[in-house]
Amino acid sequence: MDGLTEALVHRPILGGDIRPKRRGHRFFSATYLPHHRTMNIFFKRRFVRRICLGIFIFAFLCFFFVFVVVPFIFRYSYDMQRGLLFLNFVKVPNIDYKNPTSVGLIGARSLNVTTKDGVRLGVWHTLPVKHQLEAVAATWLTDRTDRDRRYDGWMESGITVVYCHGNAGTRASDHRIKLYQILNQLNYHVIAFDYRGYADSDNLPIDEQAVVEDTKAVLAWVRERVTKGHVFVWGHSLGTAIVSHTLAELEGEGRRVAGVMLEAPFNNLGEEIREYPISQLFTFLPWFDFCFVEPVYENNLRFESDMNLRNVSEPLLFLHAEDDRVVPFKLGRKLHKSVVGYRKDNNTVDFVRFEYKLGYGHKFIYRDSHLPTIVRNFVGKCLQKSQASS
Repeated sequence: MDGLTEALVHRPILGGDIRPKRRGHRFFSATYLPHHRTMNIFFKRRFVRRICLGIFIFAFLCFFFVFVVVPFIFRYSYDMQRGLLFLNFVKVPNIDYKNPTSVGLIGARSLNVTTKDGVRLGVWHTLPVKHQLEAVAATWLTDRTDRDRRYDGWMESGITVVYCHGNAGTRASDHRIKLYQILNQLNYHVIAFDYRGYADSDNLPIDEQAVVEDTKAVLAWVRERVTKGHVFVWGHSLGTAIVSHTLAELEGEGRRVAGVMLEAPFNNLGEEIREYPISQLFTFLPWFDFCFVEPVYENNLRFESDMNLRNVSEPLLFLHAEDDRVVPFKLGRKLHKSVVGYRKDNNTVDFVRFEYKLGYGHKFIYRDSHLPTIVRNFVGKCLQKSQASS
C-alpha cells in the first residue's frame, strides 16, 4: 500500500488536468509568452521596414521630379521660360490705370502709345511739382485735345525721365510710384509705361525684342514732344537690360539720350540665372546650364548688357545696394567694371553703392535721403557735357 500510495501521490492521474494553475485571472505559459513576443517584434520590424521604404520611395520621387523633371520641362517649354523671366502674369496692383491720381500722382495723365507693329501700351505722364497745381486747376478742361496740348507744352523744354520697370508688377507698383514722386520733386517729368503683356497694355506674347520695340516706341513719342529739353532713361533690374539693348540699337541709328540711370543692373541673363536665389537649389546639378541657361539663350532671351553697353556712348549712373539678393551687388559691379574697361572717357560712368546696413535690398533705394542729390548732380553733369559738345 505504501508504494501504491507513493505512486498516487507523485504520478499524475492519466487523463487528468496537467495545465499550469491559473493565478487570479491571468494565464502564464512558459512557451506561449516568448513566442507571442517574437511574433510582435517580427511584425513591428516588418511594419517599420515598410514605412522606411515608403518614405524612401516618396523622397526619391520628389527628388526626381524637382531636380530632373522640372529642369527638363523648363528646358523644352518656351512659355515657361518667358513666364518665369517676365512674370507678367502677376497682375498687381489691381487699380484703375486710367486714373493715376488715385495712387497719389497729382495731376498725372493716362494715355496710350502705339508701337510700329500696332501694340497699344499703357502710359502715365507724371508732372514736375511746379506744374501739378496748374494741372489740377485745369481739370475743368473737358476737351482732351486741349489738355494734352497743355501737357505736351510743359514737356517741350523740360527734363523728362522715361522709366523702364523690371519684371513682375506694373508701373503702379508702390516702390515705382515713390521714385516718380522723387523725380517730380526735382521738377522732372516722368513717363512710366508697361510693356505688352503687362497691366493695361495689349496682352500679347512677350520676348526680348518685343520689349525693346515697346521702349523704342515710347522714346520716339517723347522725342516728338521734348524738342528743346533733355531726355533721360531710368531702368530698374530687368529694365536695365531692356534699356541697354534699346539704346544700343538707337545708337546705331544716331538717336541718343542725355543720360542713363541703371538701378540694380546685371551684366547678362546667364549669370543672373546662376546667381538667382531660387537657382541655388539647382546649381549643383551637372545639367544645370543645359536645362536653365542654354535654352533661354537659344530662344534669344539673353539681355547681355555687358555686350550692349559697348555700343552706348551716353553717360551712365549705376545705383546698387550691397544687400540686393535678387540681383547680387557683384553683378552690378561686374557690369560697371566691364563698361569702364572699354570706355575711353571714364568720367561719363558713375557707380554709387548703398551699404548693406541701410537695408534697401532690391527695390528700396528710393528711401535714401541722398538719392535726390545724387540724381541732380548726375543730370547736371550730363547737361554740361551736352552743352560742351553742342
